[in-house]
Amino acid sequence: MSNRNPLLWLDSLVEALKSNPHETLSSETESHLHTILSYIKQEVFFTDRTKKNRKVAVNYFHETLVYYMNELYAIGQKYTHISDGEKVKATCNELHGKLRLQLDFLEIHFHDYLKDNRKISRYYLSSAKDTLKELIGKIERKKISCAHTKNVIGIVIDTTKKFISTVKYPYAVTYNCVQYRVELLRKINELSVWEPQDNGTFPLDNLLLLMNFNSKTYVSYLITELSESIESTTNKAKEELLLNYYKGLRQLHSLPGYAFNPEYHGILDLLDKWFDEEINFYRKLTTLTDINVTETKGQPEAEKSTTSKSKVLCTLSADQIALMLRAADEVRMLSARSLTAVFRSIVPHISTRQTTDLSFESVRIKSYNAEDSDKQAAIRTLKKMIDKIQDY
Repeated sequence: MSNRNPLLWLDSLVEALKSNPHETLSSETESHLHTILSYIKQEVFFTDRTKKNRKVAVNYFHETLVYYMNELYAIGQKYTHISDGEKVKATCNELHGKLRLQLDFLEIHFHDYLKDNRKISRYYLSSAKDTLKELIGKIERKKISCAHTKNVIGIVIDTTKKFISTVKYPYAVTYNCVQYRVELLRKINELSVWEPQDNGTFPLDNLLLLMNFNSKTYVSYLITELSESIESTTNKAKEELLLNYYKGLRQLHSLPGYAFNPEYHGILDLLDKWFDEEINFYRKLTTLTDINVTETKGQPEAEKSTTSKSKVLCTLSADQIALMLRAADEVRMLSARSLTAVFRSIVPHISTRQTTDLSFESVRIKSYNAEDSDKQAAIRTLKKMIDKIQDY
């Protein structure tokens, strides 16, 4: 082993385990690992470095250790099918545990130097997923009577379960990414009250806003709920209600450094922009309404048609229609002022084999509680459409 770089020993050991899964740890392993830790301390802690160079060194060793830990995880998983696969896995687990102690040294003493988006080992990810499953179980055992709270909890649980079940992620799974999900579920479990209160507070939603739970599904749901509440009032009261909601939002804040999706806009920024656009829209609408009332005053009211409009029969169920419309809105295939406006405009003109008159509100709510069977049915229909288009 090179005195200049004792990590070469670790590299050789991992390569040996790859080619010979029956390789065992020697009696000198502890000595080698101690030398590696001493080397890291010397290079980072004791060496006279500038802060910038020390930060570079800390992140280099952190990334290097995580790399070897992930290699050990892959080796342990690869040979599980052989007769003594458990022995191979135990060897990898043992070495991983010892490397974890060295990683902990960096985490504890140089936490401020480490990148927020640093990668984690797959062993740690597997352990974190078990923790998330336990926290979800506690949440699911609680009784909820409020429909809004059920929908919000459903969104949180669905996004977490998707994270747990994913094997290959389209993004880098970082330490912050995992810790955020664990901390969010813990804080939800610690809430003494989840459901909306008589004083107008929403404890669960306030927590999600505080934690910057900027899930696109949750943001879309909040906007839909706000739109529904505003649409149910008279035109004169809409602007006032919007301003009251907006005032409440501006009094909230999100914790710095927290985000469900670090690559997406902050949830308060998204809602702030939505409120700003809605308030401007209703102010213009009020102005136009006042003008139209003046111009049309005295004209006879148009005779209402008593003939019901013919509807389009859809072979999908209401739940599947809900998924289709919500997805069409979120990918911006349909462009409307809100998701509610999409449902309000389209659903009344559709019937199913089970129901002639669909409630747009009922269908909208179904879009947030999708069953796997409905998802698969919608996907199959989309695939058929793709095949047809390719044949044109």
